[in-house]
Amino acid sequence: MMSSAMATNPAQSDLEFHARHGDQVVRLDLAGKTRVSIGRRSDNDLELPGDERVSRLHAKARLSAGRWLLSDPGSKHGTWLNGIRLSPEREAPLRPGDVIVISPWTVQVTDPNSHETASVLLSKLTEDSTDGTVVSRVAPEKEQSLAQRRLQLLLDCALAIHAASDEAELAERLVEAAGKGSGFANAAVIRQVGEAGDVEVLAHRGDMVDERGNLQASGTLIERASAGEPVRLTRQTMPTEQAVSVMQLSIDEALCVPMMFGQSVGAFLYLDNRGGSARNAVAPDAASFATGVARIGAMAMESLRRLDMAVRYAELDAELSAGAEAQRWIMPRGAVALGAMKCVGCSRPGRQLGGDFFDILQLDNRRLAVALGDVSGKGAPASVLMTAAQGYLHAALRSHGDAGRAVTDLNRFIGPRKPENKFLTLWLGVFDIEAGELRYVDAGHGHAVLRESVGSIEQLREGDGILVGVDAKFEYQAVKKQLTPGALAVIVSDGLVEQPGAPGGTDVLNQFGMEGLEGQLLEPAADLNQFIEDIFNAVEGHAGTPALADDATAVVVRC
Repeated sequence: MMSSAMATNPAQSDLEFHARHGDQVVRLDLAGKTRVSIGRRSDNDLELPGDERVSRLHAKARLSAGRWLLSDPGSKHGTWLNGIRLSPEREAPLRPGDVIVISPWTVQVTDPNSHETASVLLSKLTEDSTDGTVVSRVAPEKEQSLAQRRLQLLLDCALAIHAASDEAELAERLVEAAGKGSGFANAAVIRQVGEAGDVEVLAHRGDMVDERGNLQASGTLIERASAGEPVRLTRQTMPTEQAVSVMQLSIDEALCVPMMFGQSVGAFLYLDNRGGSARNAVAPDAASFATGVARIGAMAMESLRRLDMAVRYAELDAELSAGAEAQRWIMPRGAVALGAMKCVGCSRPGRQLGGDFFDILQLDNRRLAVALGDVSGKGAPASVLMTAAQGYLHAALRSHGDAGRAVTDLNRFIGPRKPENKFLTLWLGVFDIEAGELRYVDAGHGHAVLRESVGSIEQLREGDGILVGVDAKFEYQAVKKQLTPGALAVIVSDGLVEQPGAPGGTDVLNQFGMEGLEGQLLEPAADLNQFIEDIFNAVEGHAGTPALADDATAVVVRC
């Protein structure tokens, strides 16, 4: 059994992807994975071969806080989730029952651990033979046009359909309206899922489902309707042995109308009469009427899915906003001055909740500690690790004020607690105004520079400190550096130096780089707040937008 795509239960970490294109079926089990790629290349986790409409890397999914997030990195033909095209690089949460279309492939998201027994029916289509039957494309222009009373009935159906609050209710109203207006005794709204031949029955009426819950319908008719056009099946006077399946079901006449979501088939409206009952009651314009109902239903279902997507995005944005607000709350505010020494920091979030942090801490009347760290990855897990790291480091510095010891203590704390794929780069320096020296640790960070008062510029990346969290037994040693009065130290995150150029420009692959940062040090503004503002303005100018690709953080210390 399977819940509908609009279920509100959150996706679990071990979902499965079932991809189908014609007779080709590909399956990917997400259990134990944290990131997957989807596309035409053979090195993708989910390879979708055989069609140029599928990009080499078409879509990506990653596990964050126990749920899978889907994104399109900018494919040429787009990725569709439940009939809605994803905006490039914007992640959308996945749920069991979701349908991803990467034309011509359809990917069904399933939860193998789901034991829900909702009214949805999952069953194998009855295989039938076209021998003894005629399956033909419905030509609406050849049907009798709708009279005024039929138009009124269609409008009444439309009002009922659009009043539905969810997919289940919508499907129920569709089968009721289609049966009432067409004259067919049996009606169902179904969609294909999983492997070829499996369908999900959203709603049905009449004698179409057996005692085991299997849908008894014409698989051939539904297969033909998958091409995107309504099709009709009629029995001819032929020997029984040439139409065994249709005869066994006693189907006299059937109609299947695809419900189109953009260019893809989202579901089917299936109707039939069987056993000779109500055979003469089928309306002359049944095909036109059913097609109209299906189109209205498809628009209503697409609206529900757009609303669902909007709710998902709103929930995700609310979580990111709350996380970003928490990050801002723990960051230092304003400049910190100690004698002639002054320090200012600024952090601007990227497109997602990230893991940048900085801290400025006065240790005593002569020493100032400055830290800037960056947790690998994005989202809530990175944010939580960042918060824990900053809090622990702050406490350690308060306790003893030794840079090497503080990073060593943090490493031993973080190592056994962090997720396996999470690490932390960190630059920590203790500036001593009386001794005129800096003792610093560079734990895999590499983005700090010092401008002496005489104008020379050098990078502060000595030592061999590895990333925090790689080896819990590693001991970090601080590097000593003499300072001259008026020296200027700038520490930044990789989001600033690795910011690519403006999209569509000639330097889109050219990063801002340490060269860009050092260029800002050639003529620094006397006011540190203005100096940091100049740095960010330069990065945004390089990017061509204030919406940077990643978190960007900078801290400036004037000795």
